[in-house]
Amino acid sequence: MSNERVITASEGKMLTNGEIYASSVRLGDWDSEDNWHEITKEEYEAKMAEMAEMIVEEIT
Repeated sequence: MSNERVITASEGKMLTNGEIYASSVRLGDWDSEDNWHEITKEEYEAKMAEMAEMIVEEIT
């Protein structure tokens, strides 16, 4: 069994690997902190709005 590795974003920030967004991430056995970086909450909110707009465009 492996050791649990958890990384947590700084206050006011989110973690992302380009596909997943979270405030805290439990790294898998083959994952690395190097695969994750912090973005601001504003960047996160802008990305979520962009993704929501894309979904609306697809279904209309």
